[in-house]
Amino acid sequence: PSALAPPHPRDLTWELMSRGYYAASVEPTIEGTEEEVHVRFEIAPGRKGSDVDVSIEGDESLAEDEIEKLLPPTGSPRFFELVFGRAEDLKEEIRLLYSAEGYLEAEVVELTTRIEPATGDLYVVLGIEEGARFEVGDVAFTGANQLPEPQLLSEIELRQGAFFRFLAHLADRQRLASLYRREGFPDARVRSSLARHEGR
Repeated sequence: PSALAPPHPRDLTWELMSRGYYAASVEPTIEGTEEEVHVRFEIAPGRKGSDVDVSIEGDESLAEDEIEKLLPPTGSPRFFELVFGRAEDLKEEIRLLYSAEGYLEAEVVELTTRIEPATGDLYVVLGIEEGARFEVGDVAFTGANQLPEPQLLSEIELRQGAFFRFLAHLADRQRLASLYRREGFPDARVRSSLARHEGR
């Protein structure tokens, strides 16, 4: 028997879609004996289209091209794998993109696909609810009695009243850890927690 594994039906489907067969389906049939296995694929390509149109709705705060950067090229199998096979991963990537800018409750509330019967073209719609942009409220330090609070505050970027940005928050943690190392605490660890205040 051959050691080569047959291609997965999903991989064949993504490949056909990347060539314009957006309604393609692949159904495998496995037959054989103990010594030999035959794998046959029944392929229904459907009508061939020529275009993929991606629409993003509800993106009022971030530039549309920033969101589109998360998508592989529309002519690649990876695009169809992400949209049709790993939609939850795409939604999570968009959520993280928004959270980096302080939109901690943003979510993708719609991800729909439609094939236009007259042309065979594919239409993809991403609907986003951004939610509120969070500001930094109180900043408190616990377990940090060895260093004065003004010195700790001088090291961080995100202070009260600033818009919360997740990457800046991570950078603040790194700066505090570096401060402690410089001050003779090589084993110091910096952890953080976020809490939403009512009315914010």
